[in-house]
Amino acid sequence: MNVLITGGSGLIAGRLCEYIKKIHNVTIVSRSKVNPIENVKTLVANKIDSSILSSQDIIVHTAGPNHHHCEDVIIREKYLKETKILIDNASRSGIKKFIFTSSTRVYGKFPTGNIDEESDTLIEDNYSLVKKEIEDYLEQVPSNLERYSLRISNSYGYPTIKEAECWSLVIMYACKQAFIDNKVALRSNGEEYKDFIPIMSVVEAINNLIMIKGSQTHKVYNVTSGNTEKVKNILNYLIDMINTLNKKQVKLILSNNQKTYPKYQIHSDLKSINCNPVVNHTKEMEILIKYCQKNYNRENI
Repeated sequence: MNVLITGGSGLIAGRLCEYIKKIHNVTIVSRSKVNPIENVKTLVANKIDSSILSSQDIIVHTAGPNHHHCEDVIIREKYLKETKILIDNASRSGIKKFIFTSSTRVYGKFPTGNIDEESDTLIEDNYSLVKKEIEDYLEQVPSNLERYSLRISNSYGYPTIKEAECWSLVIMYACKQAFIDNKVALRSNGEEYKDFIPIMSVVEAINNLIMIKGSQTHKVYNVTSGNTEKVKNILNYLIDMINTLNKKQVKLILSNNQKTYPKYQIHSDLKSINCNPVVNHTKEMEILIKYCQKNYNRENI
């Protein structure tokens, strides 16, 4: 298959390229220049026109503004317009499949109870608004295209592309700071529950969907670990690994507020189509730790 991946400077795009390049012909598109990936065609382009799409079978649309950029109405509206045009052009160009990376944030900032793909959404910020609007467009657009919206939870892992803007993600931030400052300081008390999923699980799920033959409709799937952890618990697990592997004494510093948060669980229907990924936090964290030790260890700077 010829697979076009947008958002070339992002965490998901780089890891997905690394995962699928041995079995697919991969083209990655980025607005800015990124370091080349072996056996992957890299294009720098602000727009993806029919000349690029004509040779492709599948589009994986990982490009998108982050939470901060979504607050800028100009950036937000430009992204929405360009993504809708891309979907329309994909349909007209004979693309077989369009996979959009959405977010579980569409269920609200602090979900409660048991959630699945049929649960009501709760749009509380511009980031989730953008994700939901593209999902809705994929649902409504008349097309013979296989369309998938993947609601991804809190992913983390080492970046293949050095330029990836991913270090504000809580596990990523914590691992980097552990090597820079020998401590991890949060502004929160760490009591919030989150569903963390390794990037290797995310890209496995995407590749599973690339490989299957689906129907020419729009399907929504959650891409989650299926379990929630308190932020402080997952960070303590990470820090214990760092201390053991690197003989360090990193400490976690939390705020002392007494705020509590609801627990929830997000289920995925990917298992119904045999596309559920394996989740291995230890393996992903070990590789992330090695990456940060090599690139951010203050003893190496």
